[in-house]
Amino acid sequence: MINSSKTTVKIVDTANTGNYLVINEDDYVSASMTLWGDDTKLPIISGVVTVPSGDGNYTLETEDQAAEDDVDKISGLTVGDIITFRASNTARTPIFKNGTYLHLGVDFSLDSAYDMITLECIDTDTCIIRGGRINAG
Repeated sequence: MINSSKTTVKIVDTANTGNYLVINEDDYVSASMTLWGDDTKLPIISGVVTVPSGDGNYTLETEDQAAEDDVDKISGLTVGDIITFRASNTARTPIFKNGTYLHLGVDFSLDSAYDMITLECIDTDTCIIRGGRINAG
């Protein structure tokens, strides 16, 4: 518990990225948190999503703005990367396919504004679902 009569807390924004630190009067970090910035939109091309740089939050656009598009593989990851995906438009549904590169248990569709999937890279181009499901399939 912070005693506000003895502690001065400063919020420091780092280059308007949404990141901030909570610092006490002696300039020691007492808490920190990184807020997610804007999602980067990535296209699905022939079943593959290429991530530009490891960890992050991404929205997906179906190839040629098709109503549905399968995601069979995610490239550009290194072991330990954690990535979260949402659909860029709920009228177009990315479907993560359980298989060789994605170990999900079942196929996973992002067909509502509330659907998202978080994956962890466990080997080159191989991901597992991290946490629980947010949709029904």
